[in-house]
Amino acid sequence: MSSDRTRLTTEAERARLKAATGRALREAGGAECVQHATRVQHPALSKYASAGDEFSGRFMPLDIALEVDRASGKPVILATLAALQGYELRPFGESEDAPRADWSALLAGVTRETAEASVALLEALADGKIDTRERKHCLIEVEEASHALLRLQKRLADSGDSR
Repeated sequence: MSSDRTRLTTEAERARLKAATGRALREAGGAECVQHATRVQHPALSKYASAGDEFSGRFMPLDIALEVDRASGKPVILATLAALQGYELRPFGESEDAPRADWSALLAGVTRETAEASVALLEALADGKIDTRERKHCLIEVEEASHALLRLQKRLADSGDSR
């Protein structure tokens, strides 16, 4: 790809898409498991989630993203696409005022994602420097932690009580 092309997405947004793809694949049981529900094999699925330089420009086609989201049981990739465009995804019939996710699930998500971000950063800093691959991986993990915190923040802001 020519470096003088103007893209409408940022590197951080593309990293969020990669992170969402990886999260959806994990929640669907992994690339080897979900390959049977798509038209591609697990190596290609893994490449769609890879933040490595070699695969940074490869993204999951929409039909496969739909299949992976269905296999994961929730619209992980679709919700990320919506958020990147400033929209919030809700199931049909759920109003904005509908009860949000359970507190313990939200807190578990924050704990898990921030721990994963911390581990990624500590591993990257083990040799005293962060290389390009490590930086991309850390950005993905920090972005996932940020999403978990934003979900908690939204729940707190929408809550009139502590139940």
